[in-house]
Amino acid sequence: MTNTRQVLGTIKILECSLCKATLPIAAFEGEADTDTIGLFSASQCDGFEVAVADATPAEWSDLAIGNVRDLLARIGAEVGSDNLKIPTVLRVESGDETVAGTSFAEFRNAYRPPTIVYSCPCCHEGEAIEVEEFTVEGFKQIGGSILPVDGLSFESAR
Repeated sequence: MTNTRQVLGTIKILECSLCKATLPIAAFEGEADTDTIGLFSASQCDGFEVAVADATPAEWSDLAIGNVRDLLARIGAEVGSDNLKIPTVLRVESGDETVAGTSFAEFRNAYRPPTIVYSCPCCHEGEAIEVEEFTVEGFKQIGGSILPVDGLSFESAR
Protein backbone atom coordinates (compact mmCIF):
# COMPACT_ATOMS: atom_id res chain seq x y z
CA MET A 1 0.00 0.00 0.00
CA THR A 2 1.33 3.42 -0.96
CA ASN A 3 1.39 6.14 1.67
CA THR A 4 -0.24 9.30 0.40
CA ARG A 5 0.78 12.69 1.74
CA GLN A 6 -1.98 15.26 1.47
CA VAL A 7 -0.74 18.68 0.37
CA LEU A 8 -2.93 21.78 0.40
CA GLY A 9 -2.85 24.86 -1.80
CA THR A 10 -4.15 26.69 -4.83
CA ILE A 11 -3.23 27.02 -8.49
CA LYS A 12 -1.91 30.36 -9.70
CA ILE A 13 -1.71 31.30 -13.35
CA LEU A 14 1.39 33.30 -14.26
CA GLU A 15 1.61 35.40 -17.41
CA CYS A 16 4.77 36.73 -19.01
CA SER A 17 4.80 40.44 -19.81
CA LEU A 18 7.03 39.82 -22.84
CA CYS A 19 5.88 36.65 -24.63
CA LYS A 20 2.38 36.51 -23.03
CA ALA A 21 2.78 32.79 -22.30
CA THR A 22 0.86 31.47 -19.33
CA LEU A 23 2.08 28.92 -16.83
CA PRO A 24 0.08 27.35 -13.99
CA ILE A 25 1.93 26.75 -10.72
CA ALA A 26 0.93 25.25 -7.40
CA ALA A 27 1.00 27.56 -4.38
CA PHE A 28 1.46 25.35 -1.33
CA GLU A 29 -0.06 26.17 2.05
CA GLY A 30 0.73 24.78 5.46
CA GLU A 31 0.66 25.71 9.11
CA ALA A 32 4.46 25.61 9.31
CA ASP A 33 7.37 25.79 6.87
CA THR A 34 8.02 22.12 7.47
CA ASP A 35 4.64 21.32 5.88
CA THR A 36 5.76 22.67 2.51
CA ILE A 37 9.55 22.42 2.41
CA GLY A 38 10.76 20.51 -0.63
CA LEU A 39 7.46 20.80 -2.49
CA PHE A 40 7.48 22.22 -5.99
CA SER A 41 5.40 22.22 -9.13
CA ALA A 42 6.27 22.05 -12.80
CA SER A 43 4.12 22.64 -15.86
CA GLN A 44 4.21 23.37 -19.57
CA CYS A 45 3.95 26.81 -21.11
CA ASP A 46 0.36 27.55 -22.14
CA GLY A 47 -0.71 24.19 -20.69
CA PHE A 48 -3.27 23.13 -18.12
CA GLU A 49 -1.40 20.36 -16.32
CA VAL A 50 0.53 20.91 -13.11
CA ALA A 51 2.89 18.25 -11.75
CA VAL A 52 3.17 18.46 -7.97
CA ALA A 53 6.19 16.75 -6.43
CA ASP A 54 8.51 16.50 -3.45
CA ALA A 55 12.20 17.12 -4.16
CA THR A 56 14.84 14.98 -2.53
CA PRO A 57 17.43 16.89 -0.46
CA ALA A 58 19.92 16.68 -3.36
CA GLU A 59 17.30 17.91 -5.84
CA TRP A 60 16.36 20.74 -3.47
CA SER A 61 20.01 21.82 -3.37
CA ASP A 62 20.08 21.74 -7.18
CA LEU A 63 16.90 23.84 -7.31
CA ALA A 64 18.51 26.45 -5.06
CA ILE A 65 21.30 26.98 -7.59
CA GLY A 66 19.04 26.84 -10.64
CA ASN A 67 19.99 23.36 -11.80
CA VAL A 68 16.63 21.80 -12.66
CA ARG A 69 17.54 19.49 -15.56
CA ASP A 70 17.76 16.21 -13.63
CA LEU A 71 14.72 17.05 -11.50
CA LEU A 72 12.62 17.90 -14.54
CA ALA A 73 13.77 14.72 -16.28
CA ARG A 74 12.67 12.60 -13.29
CA ILE A 75 9.29 14.29 -12.94
CA GLY A 76 8.74 14.40 -16.70
CA ALA A 77 9.36 10.66 -16.95
CA GLU A 78 6.83 10.00 -14.19
CA VAL A 79 4.07 12.15 -15.73
CA GLY A 80 4.90 11.53 -19.39
CA SER A 81 6.07 15.02 -20.35
CA ASP A 82 9.42 16.18 -21.70
CA ASN A 83 8.70 19.92 -21.70
CA LEU A 84 8.10 20.83 -18.04
CA LYS A 85 9.19 24.22 -16.71
CA ILE A 86 9.75 25.70 -13.26
CA PRO A 87 9.70 29.49 -12.88
CA THR A 88 12.04 31.10 -10.36
CA VAL A 89 11.32 34.10 -8.17
CA LEU A 90 13.22 37.19 -9.32
CA ARG A 91 11.96 39.63 -6.70
CA VAL A 92 9.04 40.68 -4.55
CA GLU A 93 7.60 44.13 -5.15
CA SER A 94 5.99 45.54 -2.05
CA GLY A 95 2.42 46.76 -2.07
CA ASP A 96 1.41 50.24 -1.04
CA GLU A 97 3.10 51.64 2.05
CA THR A 98 0.77 52.48 4.92
CA VAL A 99 1.26 55.70 6.83
CA ALA A 100 1.51 55.40 10.61
CA GLY A 101 -1.70 56.38 12.34
CA THR A 102 -3.92 55.09 9.55
CA SER A 103 -7.12 53.52 10.82
CA PHE A 104 -7.64 49.82 10.26
CA ALA A 105 -10.56 50.52 7.90
CA GLU A 106 -8.40 52.85 5.79
CA PHE A 107 -5.54 50.34 5.84
CA ARG A 108 -7.85 47.52 4.74
CA ASN A 109 -9.26 49.59 1.88
CA ALA A 110 -5.82 50.71 0.68
CA TYR A 111 -3.93 47.45 1.19
CA ARG A 112 -2.33 45.90 -1.89
CA PRO A 113 -0.47 42.63 -1.36
CA PRO A 114 3.12 42.33 -2.56
CA THR A 115 3.64 41.14 -6.13
CA ILE A 116 5.93 38.17 -6.72
CA VAL A 117 7.82 38.56 -9.99
CA TYR A 118 9.05 35.36 -11.64
CA SER A 119 11.46 34.74 -14.48
CA CYS A 120 9.61 33.47 -17.54
CA PRO A 121 10.73 29.90 -18.24
CA CYS A 122 8.95 30.04 -21.61
CA CYS A 123 10.90 32.83 -23.33
CA HIS A 124 13.76 33.12 -20.78
CA GLU A 125 13.77 36.91 -21.16
CA GLY A 126 10.47 38.16 -19.78
CA GLU A 127 9.03 38.44 -16.32
CA ALA A 128 5.82 36.76 -15.20
CA ILE A 129 3.32 37.69 -12.52
CA GLU A 130 0.17 36.09 -11.18
CA VAL A 131 -2.92 37.02 -13.18
CA GLU A 132 -5.41 34.56 -11.71
CA GLU A 133 -5.79 32.11 -8.83
CA PHE A 134 -7.99 29.03 -8.61
CA THR A 135 -8.91 26.43 -6.07
CA VAL A 136 -7.89 22.96 -7.21
CA GLU A 137 -11.53 22.26 -8.03
CA GLY A 138 -11.86 25.53 -9.96
CA PHE A 139 -8.72 24.74 -11.96
CA LYS A 140 -10.12 21.32 -12.86
CA GLN A 141 -13.42 22.92 -13.91
CA ILE A 142 -11.64 25.01 -16.56
CA GLY A 143 -9.92 21.91 -17.94
CA GLY A 144 -6.83 21.80 -15.76
CA SER A 145 -5.39 18.68 -14.22
CA ILE A 146 -3.11 17.96 -11.29
CA LEU A 147 -0.41 15.32 -11.77
CA PRO A 148 0.71 14.24 -8.29
CA VAL A 149 4.10 12.54 -7.99
CA ASP A 150 6.04 11.07 -5.06
CA GLY A 151 2.94 9.81 -3.22
CA LEU A 152 1.35 13.27 -2.94
CA SER A 153 -2.25 14.32 -3.26
CA PHE A 154 -2.97 18.01 -3.90
CA GLU A 155 -6.20 19.52 -2.65
CA SER A 156 -7.60 22.99 -2.07
CA ALA A 157 -6.69 24.69 1.16
CA ARG A 158 -9.68 24.90 3.44
